[in-house]
Amino acid sequence: MQALTTCPRETVSWVNVNGVPVQEGEGLSSGDWEDVLLRLRDPNTFVAGGIHANPTAWEVILSGYPAKVWLLNWIRNKVDIFEFRESFSGVYKNSQYCSDLPPAKRFPSHGSCDNFTDFICEEILKRVSSGAVRVWGRVGMVSPPHLVLPLTVEPTKARLCVDARFLNLSMKDAPFSLDKVTDVPRYVYRVLI
Repeated sequence: MQALTTCPRETVSWVNVNGVPVQEGEGLSSGDWEDVLLRLRDPNTFVAGGIHANPTAWEVILSGYPAKVWLLNWIRNKVDIFEFRESFSGVYKNSQYCSDLPPAKRFPSHGSCDNFTDFICEEILKRVSSGAVRVWGRVGMVSPPHLVLPLTVEPTKARLCVDARFLNLSMKDAPFSLDKVTDVPRYVYRVLI
C-alpha cells in the first residue's frame, strides 16, 4: 500500500473544461457567459464536507429557492441522519428484524471484490485522501463500527460501491429527481467585479 498524500485544501482552485487552471477572476469581467459557465472547481482540490465552509455564499446561491431554510440548516449544522430513520420490521437475507435502529452487524464484501483487490485499495486510498472516508483504526485494535456494510465492484466498468440495502431498510423513503439542463440558469448568477 502506498502512503497517503494530502494537498492543502483551504483555497478554492478553478479549471476550464480541459483541466487547465484559471485564476479566480479570469473570464468573469468579460461578460461572456461561456467563460463563466465553463469554469469548474478543480477536482484535485476537492475535499469532502467542504459544503460547510462558506455558508454566506450558500445564502446567495439559495436565495429564492423554496428549501433554502432547510438546506442552510444542513450547511450550518450538518445533517442529523436520525431525521430520516424509521422502524424496520421484516426479513433481510433470511434473518428476522424488528427494531427502531438497525442492529450492529458486519457483512462480508461481495465475491465480486475478489478479482479487484488492487483497484479497491486505490479507491479507498483516494477516498481517505479526499476526506470522503475516515480511517476508523487498525482492524483488531479498535472496536468495529456499528454497521460494516459490504463492498461490491461493478466489473464492466470498475466502480466501487457500498451495498447499503440493510441500512436503507431503516430509512424513510425520500424520492427526488435530478435537475435538468433547463434548471442551470437557476443556479448561475452574474458576478459583478
